[in-house]
Amino acid sequence: VSKAGVRMQMDYNGSVINSFVLDDISRLTYTIKERFENREGELEYIDKEIDTGLFAYRVGGRYGLMDLNCHRLTEPLYKSITAVEKNMFRATLIDHYSEVILNAKGDVMK
Repeated sequence: VSKAGVRMQMDYNGSVINSFVLDDISRLTYTIKERFENREGELEYIDKEIDTGLFAYRVGGRYGLMDLNCHRLTEPLYKSITAVEKNMFRATLIDHYSEVILNAKGDVMK
């Protein structure tokens, strides 16, 4: 069943078995360029993936932000969520065009 954007699993008697059912979950990471000097003394850059410690969860085609303890920081309101930095996330709205910036608490930044 689904109620207010949250999916639940219920038995035939109407008792809730699982109160929060997800379709998908993905770890949110971002990439930085790390500079190093090779054996010839030349500067090179490699991509280094940094973990934010947060996750994007999907419920029926919409994404929300969740922490390591499975606490929902946002409702599943977004078409996608990507990490920009450790505490900054880009969330695309359902219109596929508009975006907002979220902090690590799930608050929309102004």
